[in-house]
Amino acid sequence: MRGNKHNLLVNTLVFLAAIILFLIVSEAIFRIVTYQPKGSWFREHTLEEYRERWTGYFNNSYEYNHLMNYSLNKPKNIFRIAAIGDSFTQGGSTENGIMVAKQSFPLQLEILLNQNFDDYIYEVMNFGFSSSTTLEERFILEEYVLRYDPDLIILGVPTNDRLFGIYNLDPFKYCGIKASNYEKRLYFLNEHFKLLSYLFTKLPEGYNDYYLDSINNNSIGTKCFEKSLKDINIILNNEQIPWFVVFFNDIIFSAQSSDSMSHFINFETIDKFNASFRKSGVGHVLWSYPYFYNVSLKAVLADDLYHYNSKGNELIAKVTYNYLLENKLIPSYELQDCSPKLLQMELGVNESIISP
Repeated sequence: MRGNKHNLLVNTLVFLAAIILFLIVSEAIFRIVTYQPKGSWFREHTLEEYRERWTGYFNNSYEYNHLMNYSLNKPKNIFRIAAIGDSFTQGGSTENGIMVAKQSFPLQLEILLNQNFDDYIYEVMNFGFSSSTTLEERFILEEYVLRYDPDLIILGVPTNDRLFGIYNLDPFKYCGIKASNYEKRLYFLNEHFKLLSYLFTKLPEGYNDYYLDSINNNSIGTKCFEKSLKDINIILNNEQIPWFVVFFNDIIFSAQSSDSMSHFINFETIDKFNASFRKSGVGHVLWSYPYFYNVSLKAVLADDLYHYNSKGNELIAKVTYNYLLENKLIPSYELQDCSPKLLQMELGVNESIISP
């Protein structure tokens, strides 16, 4: 009997050791096969590495970010808006093979403002940077955007701002958040076992549930998201620059998915973001999802079936334009004929979900 127990213990230990060895070897192979130099999907650990990436992007005259059109010294007749965010703000996809960034919502908003008002020249600068979260955007704001002396800031926030994965800074090092031992262990596993994390997110069955669960129950991401918002609020209050959030609803699209945006609105996620905005002192939030509620997804999605195409960005620009006027966030609201300048949009907006 004692011998059988001993053999069972040995076999169990050998089996566990074989599993661990298999995972280690698989992880090593996965990293070798998928590894690329800087710019790969592995995390950029230091601010210096990340700063090098965004400085290279913003300083170069890429035709699709249009930053070369704006002078560092702002003329007196300019009202300058800076849009900060990730790929949703940047226009980080293609439409029929053409970069959507050429029709990003900041550029379309700039056109709308200049078409309807002539008291100022309106500039809407696009500082969207693919895969960034609010943590990185806080540094982009302070170290780059403020140099252009903006009069108003728009912060684009998608639901994945609670996720700290590819291209992101270390939230413990750069957010200064406090975490429990359990949170640190989860973070360690996600950070060092890329294969398991990758397979988990790529499983076709239950992907939507996994994605939403990762957003709603990611305590580390939530803490860093809220801390970053508070830091942004403090910075802009000190600079006396008004700002507001445009909230984007992420879309996980598949052949089996409904064609209506309503299929993708998760109100648990919306409620959690609203609580974070209140906690962080965000005064103005434009919730864009009600305006897409009855819109065909195929009509507003880019080639990747995730980001918005030119039509989707046009809708965001129109909604943002009306929001600016209704909330008196631009000087043109003082004009007596402001009301007729509001855009009449034929949208099936569900008023009951206009805000959380």
